[in-house]
Amino acid sequence: MHLQRIGKIIFRVFLGLLIVAALLMLSVQLMAKKSIANFVETKLPSHMQLEYKLIDVNVLTGSAKFKTIDFRVRAVDSLKQVTRLQIGSLEVIGLGYWQFLFNNKIALKSLNIEKPILKSYLKEKQTDTSQTDSNKIGLLKQIYIDEINVANGDVTLLKGDNDSLAMKLDSVNIKIDHVTTNDSLINSKIPVAYGSLMFEGTSLYADLGPYESLKVGKVKVDEGDITISDLKIKSKYSKTKLSWHLHKERDYIDLLIPEVSFEHIDFGIIQKKLWVSTGTGKLKGATLEIFRDKLLPDDTERKKLYSEALRKLPIQLNVPKVEISDSYIAYSERVNRETS
Repeated sequence: MHLQRIGKIIFRVFLGLLIVAALLMLSVQLMAKKSIANFVETKLPSHMQLEYKLIDVNVLTGSAKFKTIDFRVRAVDSLKQVTRLQIGSLEVIGLGYWQFLFNNKIALKSLNIEKPILKSYLKEKQTDTSQTDSNKIGLLKQIYIDEINVANGDVTLLKGDNDSLAMKLDSVNIKIDHVTTNDSLINSKIPVAYGSLMFEGTSLYADLGPYESLKVGKVKVDEGDITISDLKIKSKYSKTKLSWHLHKERDYIDLLIPEVSFEHIDFGIIQKKLWVSTGTGKLKGATLEIFRDKLLPDDTERKKLYSEALRKLPIQLNVPKVEISDSYIAYSERVNRETS
C-alpha cells in the first residue's frame, strides 16, 4: 500500500510537470509566432511592404514556414515600385538556439524557397557609386546557413525608362552549401561566402541594345563548371529592315552555338574590381552569319583594337584557352541596289 501510494504521487507529479511543460511550450510557440509576425509588420523600412497568408512556427525543431509571401520595395523618394518578390513558401529549418543565445550567431540547417517570382527595374546609372554610412546594413549577428535551396523561380528585369524587357530567366533552381555572412561581408560587393554552388535556369533572354538580343535554352553551373545550351545572338531585324533603322554601317549578326562550356570558373574582388578566371572553354558546332550593307555611310568612329578592348573591360578576365570545333562562319555584303 505504501509503495502504491508513492507511485500515485510520482505519477501525479509527472503528469503535472508534463501539463506545465506543454503549456509552457505552447506559450513559447505563440510568443515566437507573435514576435516574428510583429517584426515583419513593424520593423521593415517605410518603403518596404511584406504580406503573407500563413506562418507556422515549431519551437522544438527550430523551424518556421511562411506561405504566399508578397514583398514589395518602392523607391525611397517616390511611390514607384522598383522590386516585387512573390514566394510560394519560405521555410527555415533547424535554428540553433544555443548559437543564437550564447555565440552571437544565427545558425540554420537549411533555408528552402519555393516558386519565387522576382520582378525588378534596373537602376539608372549613377555618377557616384560610393556607399555612404546611411545605406550600409548593420548586421548584429553572424549568419551561417548549412544549405540554401531555391526551386522553380522566375526572374524578370525591366528597364526603368520605358518598362521594356531587359532580361528574363525561367525555371531557376539553386543549391548553395555553407553560406555565411557577417557585419563586414554584408556591405561588400560579394556579401556572402559559400562552399559549393549549383545553378540551373532555362529560356534566358537578354536585350543587348537597340539591334541585337541574346537567347539561351539552358544554363547550368555545377561545382564551378558552366554549360550553356542553344546560345543565340541575333539581330532584332531582318537584313533589309535593319538597314532601314541604321544611319551608318553595322553588321547583321546571326550566331548559334549548340553548346558552350567552361571549366573551373572562379571569381572574386580585388581592389573593388571583379575578377573572373576559368579553365578551358569549348564551343561546339557554332554557326555565324555576318552581313553588312555597304550602301550605308561608313562608320568613321574610332574603334578599339581587341587588345585595348580587353584591357578596358569592367572586369579582370582570365581565360587561358578556348577550343572551337565543327563550326562555320559566313560573311556577305550588299554592294549595289539590286541585291538585298
